[in-house]
Amino acid sequence: MKGCDRSVFISWIRYLRGYVTLQAEGAFTERFLNLLIQHGFALWNIGKTGYTLSCCVFAADYKKLRRYAKKTHVRLHIISKHGAPFFARENYRRGGLLFGIVFFITFLSVMNSFVWNIEIVGNETVTDELILSVAQKNGLRTGIKSSSVDAESLERRMFIELDQLSWIAVNVEESTVTIHVKEAEPLPKMYPENDRPYNITAACDGVIRRIVCSVGKELVSEGMIVQKGDLIVSGVLGYTDGRWDWKHARADVYAETEYAIIIDIPLEQTVEKATGEHIIQTTLELFGRELPRFSMPYTETAYEFRKEEPIRFLWFDLPIKRIIYDYMIYEYVDVTYSEEQAKKLALDELELRRSAELGDAQILDSRLTGFVKNDVFHLKAEYTCIMNIAEEQSFLVSEKEDSEAE
Repeated sequence: MKGCDRSVFISWIRYLRGYVTLQAEGAFTERFLNLLIQHGFALWNIGKTGYTLSCCVFAADYKKLRRYAKKTHVRLHIISKHGAPFFARENYRRGGLLFGIVFFITFLSVMNSFVWNIEIVGNETVTDELILSVAQKNGLRTGIKSSSVDAESLERRMFIELDQLSWIAVNVEESTVTIHVKEAEPLPKMYPENDRPYNITAACDGVIRRIVCSVGKELVSEGMIVQKGDLIVSGVLGYTDGRWDWKHARADVYAETEYAIIIDIPLEQTVEKATGEHIIQTTLELFGRELPRFSMPYTETAYEFRKEEPIRFLWFDLPIKRIIYDYMIYEYVDVTYSEEQAKKLALDELELRRSAELGDAQILDSRLTGFVKNDVFHLKAEYTCIMNIAEEQSFLVSEKEDSEAE
């Protein structure tokens, strides 16, 4: 038995048998202690200060010590009593309390053998709701026995259905099941062999700077000017064995082009403004089901935030959760912006749109123009940039066209 386990075992034995902490006073406390040790009494936590000796001894042995105390002229006093026998003696009149404690601990132990909490760890773009729905579809839900969860089988089935993940591990620990996941890296776009034929055309006007073509026949070269809709890479590769060879052309076409973003900000608007008032509602979730709330707040002009707090008792996970609803109240107010305020709002929106629309385009030059007309601030951003202007354009092929080509 390891040292730590042995210490816990001895502590439990002492608690079950019951023991007292005593104090012995007199001139011959050392002789008294030696006599007890010679006659095999179990003593621990021994301490001595002057003519006073203190130690712990089993309750059943305490009366036997009196003869040795009398022989050595030592006076004995009980300082404190510990253990199950004393606890039972003090509470025997309160049988209902003892029964309730035993029943409650037993109830918690039984409840702890069921699944009450399911946690998702490691996901970023794949939502908890999607993972939980797949887990429930494959038999994992709150309320089932923890021992019935086949972690390996659940991992395999979930991995098959969630192709967004590259790794899944299910850990079952008492009433909590933790699903650890790792999201898969995005795969390159795949095209089937029988894919429809496509050409690559220009999405806008520009000057070709670079073409990265993997499939197709390039029809333009660097430095050429193209207009929107012009054919850049053809999906027609040639004429072979009496038939035209059609493919799905694939290419990135980088061109120097002009791009404009226009933003309009009315100087007079009706906006939402938080009042600072919050309405807090609390309810419980028992065995996976949320208890109804008796009164619902007026939420047409409020943002709802929901928070879950698991409840534990000692080392047990209870099948209970505290659900907190926080309603942040807002109101509609009329505001009038100055030209500077409207310009700032327009620039903030421009930053978002530029990031979304131009992405990783290389911006060579930018020009901003802003003015107020008819109580609206107009902002126009013009960019000279190098961006991918490739646009796929499908075309139909018929047997008639093949025969005519022949």
